[in-house]
Amino acid sequence: MRLRSEAVLTRIVADVDALDGIVLRLLLPGLAALVTHLAVFWTLGWLVGWPMAWTILAGYLPFGALILWRLGRRGLAPSETAETEAQTLRRGLIDTIRDREALILRGRSARGKTHFWTPTAGRGRPRRRWIAPSAMPAS
Repeated sequence: MRLRSEAVLTRIVADVDALDGIVLRLLLPGLAALVTHLAVFWTLGWLVGWPMAWTILAGYLPFGALILWRLGRRGLAPSETAETEAQTLRRGLIDTIRDREALILRGRSARGKTHFWTPTAGRGRPRRRWIAPSAMPAS
């Protein structure tokens, strides 16, 4: 399957973003959790005895793993949706930048025929109306 250049670029940007955040989002929190659990386990063994610490650990690990697994499964769908929307946004931005000159030329050649959406005040939801560029206030 041959990808369009926008799709390849958005995929590369998404991969770089993912690799950029892996240390902050995965490695450091995992390391902090491991160090904290080891310190608590050692302190528990020192305070109440090693057989009780091992018993608590044996009950704690399966439930912690189950909770992490369920949270991971629940987060997959929103993560995939966010990734798809981010790639669509990047692709649209690339298309807009690429076609910028054509849009400018088309706007100049069709002066007076191009219209813009503008919000108008109203009750409840704002309504929109068409205005021509010649009727727009100068900025």
